[in-house]
Amino acid sequence: MNRPPTVVVLVHNVFTHDSRVRNEAASLAAAGWRVVVAAVADGSLPERETAAGYDVVRFGFEPVDTRFWRNRTRVSKPWRHRQVVATWFRGRLAGGRRSIPSVLLGFVGLIFVLPWVLLTLAWHIGLQAIDRLVRRPPSGSPSRVVGRLVEERARRVVFAAHRPLRLRDWGRRIEHELETGGLPPADIWHANDLETLPLALDLADRFGGRVVYDSHEIFLEAGGRARLGPVRRRLLRMAEARWAARAAAVVTVNDAVAAELVRRYRISIPVVVRNCPPAWTQPDGARSPLLDALIGVVDDPSLPSVIAHGSFQVHRGYEELLAAAEALQGVNLVFLGYGGQAATYQALAASPPWRGRLAVLPAVPPAELLRWVAGATIATCLIQPATLNHRLSTPNKLFEAIAAGVPVLAADLPAIASIVRATGAGLLVDPTDVNAVRDGLRRLLGDDALRGRLAAAARAAAAGELNWEHEVAGLIGLYTRLAPARMPAA
Repeated sequence: MNRPPTVVVLVHNVFTHDSRVRNEAASLAAAGWRVVVAAVADGSLPERETAAGYDVVRFGFEPVDTRFWRNRTRVSKPWRHRQVVATWFRGRLAGGRRSIPSVLLGFVGLIFVLPWVLLTLAWHIGLQAIDRLVRRPPSGSPSRVVGRLVEERARRVVFAAHRPLRLRDWGRRIEHELETGGLPPADIWHANDLETLPLALDLADRFGGRVVYDSHEIFLEAGGRARLGPVRRRLLRMAEARWAARAAAVVTVNDAVAAELVRRYRISIPVVVRNCPPAWTQPDGARSPLLDALIGVVDDPSLPSVIAHGSFQVHRGYEELLAAAEALQGVNLVFLGYGGQAATYQALAASPPWRGRLAVLPAVPPAELLRWVAGATIATCLIQPATLNHRLSTPNKLFEAIAAGVPVLAADLPAIASIVRATGAGLLVDPTDVNAVRDGLRRLLGDDALRGRLAAAARAAAAGELNWEHEVAGLIGLYTRLAPARMPAA
């Protein structure tokens, strides 16, 4: 019997909260594909595991800049590593290594390394002598001050290209596993976001198969990439156009992003698969774990709660929600998630005026999330129009609030507004206007009948089209068209 066709899903994260990729992998496995997810190892998760019918393999990485930084004192303070340095030199001078290229490389290295060593000697001997003369406290001594400045500047220089080097090293680990049989060659390489697309194309060239590019966003208009200079943005945009054109198909998250990708890169219309959660109904009489989590965290857990969940980052509406809700009485705020702003929000929750009114809770597994959201009175989706990507986005939290049957206070941005208006599941406000957000909260909190109508509309939308079972049909159809002849009937 022929083996089932294989899809290798490339995702450059640790693969714990990526609900879209998890749903895709499980659905493809259920449709008869052998699915392997290649993710990132962080030391705390299993390197290999099986979940929902698919395999997960996590790969670590140690790019050259990380290795150099860890061993930097071998160059800056060679006297501390005399034996290691001497062994390295003896190895270089051993038999068979005295070719003209090796000698030239040695001279080039000496030209660059020797001045560094001399400067390091001057720093450690000269500045420390000044320290002894001025008798400053160690933290304020000239050598410490200069040392911290040099260290920080050196770190920025060394790690200037860390992300590309990290991706390169991660990709090499995956290639090695393919060469040694640790990973199966794929019939389809499913590249999630632009970061993994060049690797997928390279793997297809080397090992065969076709590439599907799953663009979760307008990649060059999101996060720090939106602040790149015009030259780098132009080069990356040209590269994405070439890579996207080489893919067998493009998948994306909504019609607005699909139209922008077509406009930018002149590709065929992508297959749209929205990030809706699987169909879900709260069991009768079941209590949301959110209500229990608020006990002992807020002063009065019985008060109405407004939840904002997802990634704790700037421009996601958390600050605007805090400013709008500060003057409101008789309501608790709940931040549920993870990310770079977590410590800031936890500090706010521990100090006036938010002590006892704001709960900052860690992210929960995707399979549990809807039960938590269902315990809120209102859900919010107040992403800020800071970038083109944000203006065209339909965040997961919007679909999750609708699936949980909770009225949503949402940003009046094109893609989000089209869904809220079509479903009638929430109110739209200008997310940048704190007064508008406050008025929206007051209206929802003060009108039980309105909340009931919005919640009923949300449940109806989730039972109709806004569920993963409806959305995944387009992805399964695409894979059926791309499948090799041995693909069994789904």
